[in-house]
Amino acid sequence: MERQGHNSSTQLLQLGTEIFSIQDGQNYIAANWTGIAGLLIFYVMVIMIIPKYFRGKRGLNLRNFSIFYNALMCLFSLYGASALNYQAKHILSNHNFYRTVCSCDYFFNYPSVLATFLFSWSKPVELIDTFILVFRAKTPIFLHWYHHVSVVIVSMNNYVNPQPTGLWCGVMNYSIHFLMYGYYAIMLTPGKKLVSSFSIAITTLQILQMLLAFIMHCYILYQIMTGGSCDATIGSIVMTGGVYLTYAFLFGKYFVDRYKTKSKKE
Repeated sequence: MERQGHNSSTQLLQLGTEIFSIQDGQNYIAANWTGIAGLLIFYVMVIMIIPKYFRGKRGLNLRNFSIFYNALMCLFSLYGASALNYQAKHILSNHNFYRTVCSCDYFFNYPSVLATFLFSWSKPVELIDTFILVFRAKTPIFLHWYHHVSVVIVSMNNYVNPQPTGLWCGVMNYSIHFLMYGYYAIMLTPGKKLVSSFSIAITTLQILQMLLAFIMHCYILYQIMTGGSCDATIGSIVMTGGVYLTYAFLFGKYFVDRYKTKSKKE
């Protein structure tokens, strides 16, 4: 029975190589950069305009929609984390850690074929986070919308031009988003008292994610500059690593402003 369960889960994770073409996915993104740019421009305009409209007014009641959306994103993130964790474990078992950070093998093998494509396209979907905020008459902070805009650009570019960092960055992102969206969903229900104290832990994990991703990019840059074999260019690693460094700084500042300042007032 245990073996059958293992086979069933493996078959489910393998879904993607049979129904999905990597080349088609890359071509589709490459052909739709104008649409992606248009979406991001629209997104920024919404952030600039809608909060002004709701100034002094009551926001919309989006509680039920928010619960559904966050629960759905939580389950999706669980799938993605499972798929990429399975891939990472497979590479570690058959090769070594170096292979997981310097090779793009994961990108072309199940079960991460579909999971990496969906990862890229989930980032535009996550803009809904912001739309929920602004239509509830809340103004997103800079960290919030900068993070969303830059993640869409980086994730789309890294799908068209695969990066070896994608495996572990995907594992961390999917895993933390599973916790984060689950937390958001429960906070909108009567069970919020059970998880309200987890907020600081989630923010800490996000900071740790950004720092580990930055360190990983530094490691790959070192390997390239010392003659190591890595499926990446110096330019791409510097660009993406730099973005992660800004995330680490901004999330760190958010942590201090929200939790340290709050504790001093108390």
